Amino acid sequence: MSDHILVKYPDASSVQAQYQNKIVLATVFKLLPGSEDKKDVNKQVPLKTFPYQIYSEERQTYLDEEVKKIYLHMPLSEYDVNITDYECQERFTNSQRDENESWINMKPDQLVYLKFSVGYSIGCQHYIRGCQVKCETCQKFYSCRLCHNEVEDHEFPRKLTETVKCSHCELVQKISLKCEQCEAEFGTYYCDTCRLVCGMSKESKPNFHCEQCGVCKVGLKDYNIHCDKCEQCYKKRFFANHKCISANSECIICLGSLQNSIYGKLVLECNHQMHQHCYTQLLQSGNLKCPVCKRFLPIDSDRKRIHEFQLKNYRRIFVPIEMQNNFVRVHCNDCQQNFVKQQHPYLYYCERCKLFNCDVLGQYNVNSKLKAFYIQFQLSYNQKALKSRMCTKNDVVEVATEVFECGIEKIEETLGFKITQKKAEKVAMALNKFPRTVEELKLALKGKNIDYDDEDE
Repeated sequence: MSDHILVKYPDASSVQAQYQNKIVLATVFKLLPGSEDKKDVNKQVPLKTFPYQIYSEERQTYLDEEVKKIYLHMPLSEYDVNITDYECQERFTNSQRDENESWINMKPDQLVYLKFSVGYSIGCQHYIRGCQVKCETCQKFYSCRLCHNEVEDHEFPRKLTETVKCSHCELVQKISLKCEQCEAEFGTYYCDTCRLVCGMSKESKPNFHCEQCGVCKVGLKDYNIHCDKCEQCYKKRFFANHKCISANSECIICLGSLQNSIYGKLVLECNHQMHQHCYTQLLQSGNLKCPVCKRFLPIDSDRKRIHEFQLKNYRRIFVPIEMQNNFVRVHCNDCQQNFVKQQHPYLYYCERCKLFNCDVLGQYNVNSKLKAFYIQFQLSYNQKALKSRMCTKNDVVEVATEVFECGIEKIEETLGFKITQKKAEKVAMALNKFPRTVEELKLALKGKNIDYDDEDE
């Protein structure tokens, strides 16, 4: 069994309550050999625990839900506990192996996972830091420049900072990484140019100073590159396809400055800009549209991964009987075209953009003759393109055998009945709940009044 690495961070019990802050701790873990349930703590083998982010009040609702989740992290074979978690993710991402979604389907004990918990450290809602910094304008001490700017009528001149006060013994002294008196550590990173002291773990938020930008950035210098044209830093994997746009603007999500931010930023396909972490939060919450223009949000490898996920789900979702003769007017948010589609319970696909980024404008009423034409056209066309799954025996059998990767005879044996045309609709609706095994499908069918004696129509 692997040793559990506990990354050190400032102990909140050593300072007064006013200097304490709430943080999110991340734990990377694997499963015991042969285990399948990632939620069973008795089967979890922790590899590393480290400070992940600050538990700020402004993001409390989001973080309250986040700490309940368990995320797939990467294949166990790719994870190296001897380097930081941040660099491990960068290596895996840059290898482009993360674009191959086959690793997600590995056996559970061949993967590593990420879970969260709550802890307490020293600092404020923005930083882990063992000291307060003095503003040379108002001569007041604050936990950080952002705390200062929230209450004062002037900006904190961070590059003029000369003096700090220890949060442990309250000695006023010159800025550094360690207290002159009690020798308590103020942080793990110090930049003499920016006068920045930061105690956030290098596991989650390493820092480097960019001479061209003139400020410190979150990330690893070797994995970032500066663009002289748009005067911004980008991760190297985004650089080749990035769009040169001035950073003298605000993030469209948090409205924070992009030019003066320590966080990474990116440009969407629609040319709108946002912080990297704001982009990540949007994807994690299932928001896939630009909040300004509604164009498809994901970029680069995320774009391909999410589109393939949507496509996979679309191909196995069945259209309920009550929808099969209904049509709707649809608007594509990317190409701005309007068109008619058969009503669908999941998504609507634009043949022009090849994207699932459409909004329903309303019902489309057609006479019976035209409706028959539309149905025949879509059935014929979908044989060559995307096929809308109807609740027919053939469609149900095709999806079930593909999902469960076994013959129909084995599926019917487990279910205890043959899938006839009469039973097909109920089986289709159970498949729409995305069962992972035939046993889960059987559970989903409970209460659907299946006639087990009905063998054929």
